[in-house]
Amino acid sequence: MLGGLTESHTAQQSISQEAIAVELGCYVVAAIGSDLGQIVDLTGRQLVESYFAQPVITREINLNRRLLHLDYNYGKMDEMLAKYGPDLTFDYVCPEARYAIGCEREGLDIEQVIDEFGLERRDDYFRRANAVQAAALVE
Repeated sequence: MLGGLTESHTAQQSISQEAIAVELGCYVVAAIGSDLGQIVDLTGRQLVESYFAQPVITREINLNRRLLHLDYNYGKMDEMLAKYGPDLTFDYVCPEARYAIGCEREGLDIEQVIDEFGLERRDDYFRRANAVQAAALVE
């Protein structure tokens, strides 16, 4: 089993680096001795890819970011922006309704912001949604 990937994911022959990044909510840096190296951010977007003329790639990344789901979090964005302004970044992925929230302010951990505004993390959202669905199926 790879990190937090479910058994259904590990049963597949091949898992894309994009899917791994989203599932684990982290960056994936693939260092491959060919033209296939890449850096993928936690939203699943490829940031940079190596190729024959550029076999070595680099990219500055912000590790002070987390992947969230838009439901129940979207209405809190104006309040967060009013308090923190441009220190916060939002990177939306639609129609999947997920987004990455990041913080650029030195000394401010994004976990503080998530806790302060009661944001629901992506994994918590899916656990809750799955429990609601399972309960509805029993009825």
